[in-house]
Amino acid sequence: MANILLVDPDEMAQVAMRGILSRANHRCITVASGTEAWDCIARNLKIDLIFTELKLSGEDGLKFLHNLKDDFCLQHIPVVVYTAYRTRENVKACLALGVQNYLTKPYDDEALLAEVAKSVATPWYEQDFEDTETGVKVAAVSMKRLQCRLDNLRLVLEVARASFAERLEALTGAMDEENTHAIMDELTMLHFQADDIGAIGVGRCLAYLYGKVRTASWAEFKYGLPYLDYYARFIFWHMNPHLTPEDFLTEEERTAEIEAKSRLLWEEAVAKNIYPVVSWEKLQKEIDGLPGCPVIESVAAAFHMSANGSPASLHPLMDLVEKDPGLMAQILISVNQLRKSKTKGTAAPVEEPRLAIGMLGELRLAALGRSLLRVQDGMMQLPPHSSWLRYWMFQLGVARISESICGHFEMPGLATEAYAAGLIHDIGKLILLRLHPTGFQTILNYAIDNKITIKESEKKHLDASTHQMAAHFADRIGLPARFANVIRWVDNPSFAVADQNLVAIVAIARHLCRKNGIGFSGHAPHETLLPLEETSAWRAIESNVFPSFQLKRFEVQIKDECAEFHRELHGRWNETKAKKVAENPENKAEEPAPSEVKSDEVSS
Repeated sequence: MANILLVDPDEMAQVAMRGILSRANHRCITVASGTEAWDCIARNLKIDLIFTELKLSGEDGLKFLHNLKDDFCLQHIPVVVYTAYRTRENVKACLALGVQNYLTKPYDDEALLAEVAKSVATPWYEQDFEDTETGVKVAAVSMKRLQCRLDNLRLVLEVARASFAERLEALTGAMDEENTHAIMDELTMLHFQADDIGAIGVGRCLAYLYGKVRTASWAEFKYGLPYLDYYARFIFWHMNPHLTPEDFLTEEERTAEIEAKSRLLWEEAVAKNIYPVVSWEKLQKEIDGLPGCPVIESVAAAFHMSANGSPASLHPLMDLVEKDPGLMAQILISVNQLRKSKTKGTAAPVEEPRLAIGMLGELRLAALGRSLLRVQDGMMQLPPHSSWLRYWMFQLGVARISESICGHFEMPGLATEAYAAGLIHDIGKLILLRLHPTGFQTILNYAIDNKITIKESEKKHLDASTHQMAAHFADRIGLPARFANVIRWVDNPSFAVADQNLVAIVAIARHLCRKNGIGFSGHAPHETLLPLEETSAWRAIESNVFPSFQLKRFEVQIKDECAEFHRELHGRWNETKAKKVAENPENKAEEPAPSEVKSDEVSS
């Protein structure tokens, strides 16, 4: 399997090249210009062959070839010119630059794949190293020891690059003789280290840099320092030939790789008793990099299909949004970002999801459907306590009970906002799943095994709770302030300095949904609940409820509502499941996903 880069602005050529290469089990990245090609090469390095057109977007393909062949580190990447423009002058110029071949469009499968076979027979990036058997003999060590010394050289090159760069930055005039000799000595020692283990290309690079220092060509020395990073990465690819550069991974492979890295990080940290596994400072940076709210993949797919199907009405989309926390949050974020850009932040925030969908319109909703951040629902699967279905049911239950509480408390003006706030109050779990897929499972397991609250476990592993993560996200990305306030203070409404009634209503709804067994709240099963009258939520709102209000009667009424909600939802699931089993007995153990429950099957 080869990694191929096509540089060609023609979209049809890109489609055709990808098709030919995929049929032969090769990977392909396509770009339109030399500038994009340089960026792609710098990111990945492990590119087996470049096919390039000569007429590129905004530049001449010959210039790209000249730059590539003049580059000390990258000049040996094999290039095939595959162009619609064949002239004697172009052929001579390209062959003079040392291209592997010059072919004329249209693409010929056999000729194209023959060029790929040439390039992978002796990969250019492997020519910088002695073969493994020779390397073991040269270094006079075992295979394992050789690998350790190669990895050590890789790390030393990365450190040396940074050290040389710092010294050059500190210069105010000419480099003094003492520093010059010190740099030459370091380069010489690195050269011996590289030669000793058969890293031929690294030695050649160090000799090149040594020559620049010896002649006091400091500008060229500075320009060549990134080559040390390149060769450090060549060592990595040499040691890990089975790995694929990130840009060449499929979406499924990229997701699996992220999950594997995350699992390794958490497993190693827990095994070594290193806490927090991820610091709050790092988490904030990761959260700041999120362009939107994560959405469970199956839900995002359902939204994408509905939004791109030229809907006659937006009501189906509205129903989807009103049933999912990630979608609800993202719709509110998108409409308020759009509104802020148009009004320069002077307009009141949009807090009603159906209004938000109408304001965004069909085209923007279709674009949003394509760009949703997705997370795998399987990462919430931790039997017998946790699953995406149970988490989703709890969020929907909190939304519905929050809306109902507004009626009981005679605060109908808060009903719409209470429903939305109840649905999105715990989006921190989705953010954690996106950033650290295995973190959720580790945190919950730790809470259960050590008989502590989920919040305590989050604090230990993350140096923050998922509510803190979500509050930081809400502030940064522009979720309406009252929803951010609910997320921030829902654990302790007495501390709320704004929107205290709304915060308390959602907190009471959470308490009652937990008490009445609605879904999975994200709390460890051993955690006990205080009586409602002793909670921070009730104390925060008690003075705003009519004196005649009967708390015990209210709890009984909510218990009945929760039971009805539970029957309604599970009844629909069981009907769907029974139908599936009748059609296919092998599906007996399956539960339908939330997207399989019709929008009118759960009233909101």
